[in-house]
Amino acid sequence: MRETPEELKELQALLEASLSRSTLHLRSIVTENTLTAEQLTRILTGMCTLALSTVTAKGEPRISGVDGHFLHGKWHFGTARGAAKARRQRRAHAR
Repeated sequence: MRETPEELKELQALLEASLSRSTLHLRSIVTENTLTAEQLTRILTGMCTLALSTVTAKGEPRISGVDGHFLHGKWHFGTARGAAKARRQRRAHAR
């Protein structure tokens, strides 16, 4: 676990806010199995394969695998600069 106490606090707030905005039905399913920020950071160690969702210029959905690392309470991932998913991410962040 590499997260600072402040990063754990921010991640816990994000988890709680996300759960509070979910539907009653979803909360009834997941609440007793919800992990704390500290528990989550103990599980998400090393490289993980993530499914990255993007859309094309025409709005068509695309999903592609990336290698991700959960560090300091956030996901970090990379891909080749010339990859289509990288171009779509650059376009999305330029808006």
